[in-house]
Amino acid sequence: MKAIVVALLAAGTMSEEALRFQAVNKQGIDTRCGVAVCSSVLALYYGIDVREEELYEAMVFSRLGPVTPESGAAVSYVVNFKTMSDALQKYGVASISFAEIPKVAVG
Repeated sequence: MKAIVVALLAAGTMSEEALRFQAVNKQGIDTRCGVAVCSSVLALYYGIDVREEELYEAMVFSRLGPVTPESGAAVSYVVNFKTMSDALQKYGVASISFAEIPKVAVG
């Protein structure tokens, strides 16, 4: 495999950057790595082609319903494991998320 990669790079047919992201979706913003992974999993394993940006918007805005300037709704742009799990379930993928249980002092 490494020889093929070296040969492709040497031949100038594909840049290293293009080769790296040939099979997965590249994240658009540094903080969207989980969304890019979800997008790649949907595409590679389930044949559902959804862009990272489109999936991110669905994750953020699906929690709020319609958000307009008139509604005055505050938008939380945070995507966590629960948000990603919920989005995957909407595409028919069985998914579950776990939250860290806070430690309770005993004694």
